[in-house]
Amino acid sequence: MSSCDCLSMVLPIYKVSQQHHSSLKSLNELYGWVFLTIDSTVFFKQTIGHAKDGFVIYSIFDGKTDDDAHLLYRDGPTSDKNLIKSNYVKYKTIEMTGHQWLIKAQSLPKFDGMLSFHNPNVIGAIGLFTNLAIAGVLLLLFARLKSLDELRDINQQLQFSDNRWRFALEGSGDGVWDWDVPNKQVTFSKRWKAMLGYEERDLENTFEEWQSKIHPDHHHNVMNAIDATLMGQTSHYSVECRFKCKDQSWKWMLARGMVVIKDEHGLPLRMVGTQTDISELKQSEETIWQHANFDALTGLPNRRMFYARLSHELNKTKRTKLKFGLLFLDIDRFKEVNDTLGHDQGDVLLQLAAQRLLACTYEHDVVARLGGDEFVILVSDIEVTNLKNLEIIAQKVMTTLAEPFMLNHEKAFVSASIGIAIYPDDSSNTDDLIKSVDQAMYESKHRGGNCFTYFTTKMQEKAVNRLHLSNDLRSALSNGELFIEYQPIVELKTTKIYKAEALLRWMHPERGLISPAEFIPIAEDTRMINEIGHWVLIESIKQCMDWRKKIDSSFQIAVNKSPIQFVNTDERYSHWVKTLLNETNSVNAIVIEITESVLLDASGHVVDKLKRYREHGIQFALDDFGTGYSSLSYLRKFEIDYLKIDRSFVANIENNIEDKVLCSAIITMAHSLGIKVIAEGIETQEQRDILLQLGCDYGQGFYFSKSLLPLQFEAYVNQL
Repeated sequence: MSSCDCLSMVLPIYKVSQQHHSSLKSLNELYGWVFLTIDSTVFFKQTIGHAKDGFVIYSIFDGKTDDDAHLLYRDGPTSDKNLIKSNYVKYKTIEMTGHQWLIKAQSLPKFDGMLSFHNPNVIGAIGLFTNLAIAGVLLLLFARLKSLDELRDINQQLQFSDNRWRFALEGSGDGVWDWDVPNKQVTFSKRWKAMLGYEERDLENTFEEWQSKIHPDHHHNVMNAIDATLMGQTSHYSVECRFKCKDQSWKWMLARGMVVIKDEHGLPLRMVGTQTDISELKQSEETIWQHANFDALTGLPNRRMFYARLSHELNKTKRTKLKFGLLFLDIDRFKEVNDTLGHDQGDVLLQLAAQRLLACTYEHDVVARLGGDEFVILVSDIEVTNLKNLEIIAQKVMTTLAEPFMLNHEKAFVSASIGIAIYPDDSSNTDDLIKSVDQAMYESKHRGGNCFTYFTTKMQEKAVNRLHLSNDLRSALSNGELFIEYQPIVELKTTKIYKAEALLRWMHPERGLISPAEFIPIAEDTRMINEIGHWVLIESIKQCMDWRKKIDSSFQIAVNKSPIQFVNTDERYSHWVKTLLNETNSVNAIVIEITESVLLDASGHVVDKLKRYREHGIQFALDDFGTGYSSLSYLRKFEIDYLKIDRSFVANIENNIEDKVLCSAIITMAHSLGIKVIAEGIETQEQRDILLQLGCDYGQGFYFSKSLLPLQFEAYVNQL
């Protein structure tokens, strides 16, 4: 291009666009440029015409005077030495935005020679037009400079904003990627690469490279989310997914992104995204979920997870019309392992039992631990006419649990009591199904354990009856339906009666007399035994004090005390001791009959109670002796006053030499420890005679008398 004496202007053109992004403010998008070139010679010729040609020369200076200002433009010789002295010189100063320019017009000889004082209007008009022309040039020059300044400011703002949001994102620990959509080029930040273990040059700057790092399980969801954002269906996307690390492991990330620039047709040009490391959060969520749904000891599903699987199986069964079964099992003699080998070894047994149960089931079956030593197995997809799978699994469970467990170099033997219920045959909902299988399991317990029992309607009827009895028992005491009978305890050598056992009775208003074997377990399960047992003790104390006056001054009444009462901490039921102390003749008035289970569970609290009772003159009898696990060890540990030989040994003492030998051994051993012996269940004279011969101290049973009401008891004693 040839050079020219020109003025040049560069003008930007902007397109207004609004971007919705939390990190970017609204900016004017640069649309294009306009370039303007003004030839100063042509401009002046076209502006002032013949008045300029040889008549006047114009100069423009950057400053206030032509002496110290910089010459910007001159229409003629650029050096003052080449200029002829002018007769007429005119100066004009223009100030814009704090800056000054000097315009100088000088006459040439041709102008001076033609000067006529008769044409002042023409000369003035020419001068005015010239000034205006020069002012226009300066205005264009100023506009150009101002546009360049504004463009520079906008570029600085854009650069500052871009740096600021990148700093904010990376400062928060997030990795950043910037996607040039049309060119499929992606720029990854250093933090983005470092989060996955990559070095600066390990990755190509392509969108395909970014895609390749997404886990195959999440690829479809991530790409769907990105496509929805690119098409404007969503303003942004946010997806949790796994990315491949350099070491080929996978790390959980929260991937987010949004379109930040579109073209005039609304098509995406640029997308910016971040990724946040959420692997620790995912690990915490996994730990919490594991803790909430699985048993910490055995690793099996817990009650919560089991109920969720049970609900799912119920819904599936409704669709497939197949059945499913539940096997509910309780480990027999587990408590004995805990008591003899310790709770830590009991935990080991539960862990080993869980492994054996898993080995007895199929892959699609569910084995769960509901708590304690209770497990449940859910067997899916049972054919309507074939229930063999349930029995096969039940038999496997019994066989494998019957095998010895090695615990701390000792063998432990347990078994399983199993209940079986089937959906929908036995119940129409999950709650009823659990109740049904639980009832079936307890039926197996009552049968002696190590067996399985199917749920039956009779069991349901029994459960309903138990519920009704439980409700009626709550008001039985206040309604006066409970009463006490006393069975005589006879001194075998003298046949004297100065002892009795208090036995609780219930006269139901509708069902009549209800057996203690039926309602006492209900009272214990519902903890009503605390209130009822307290009432029995108070009444027995009163009765004993009365009979000490009427029958014998050393009369003594034995009262059964449930293990539940020993662990009860309610102070309302402890003032019976004070009642006993208030009686002046109360020493040895009451004998508390306890079972070995109380001694087996003798915590510090129980031991303290036993000691306190003894300090207050209360004696103890160990009931049902000979049927427990390790009775002899407790005779040395606790102060026992009486042993009661269980009726099961007395019943066959006439015909079974082993029972006779056993009774003899018990009596001899008790006497050697200073303990008196009471034989229960004596029904014949021969039984009494044998026990008397063996040295037994006391006896009770139908041979002497059944249990009697107080007035009947007094009459019986008086007739002897």
